[in-house]
Amino acid sequence: AVADVNKDNFVSLLEENKITCAKAAFYKTVSNDIAQGAAFDYDMVVFFSPEGIKSLKKNYPEFEQGEVLIAALGAKTAKAVEEAGWRLDISAPNPQTPSITAAIDLFFKENKVNKK
Repeated sequence: AVADVNKDNFVSLLEENKITCAKAAFYKTVSNDIAQGAAFDYDMVVFFSPEGIKSLKKNYPEFEQGEVLIAALGAKTAKAVEEAGWRLDISAPNPQTPSITAAIDLFFKENKVNKK
């Protein structure tokens, strides 16, 4: 069971070890359509996959990052943020912050950002 957008690592590993398997997508990654003209009123956007970046571009084609913080989970997602031309403020995992929540928390502490 996999997402429709996946790396096929597990299927390849099984096939390399001569284990018969069938691949089935158990959930589909889709972009939510946001009402045209809806205000973008967020201080931070956290991306968990490159698909999220595609969704933001689709729903807000004129998006300019400005002061909006951008966080990304995983190397491919971080790379997609940078390829979009945006500033990556927070990323995980890394040795200091193994989760995105730990990375955001550390960012707030280091930058003395008040959480409300």
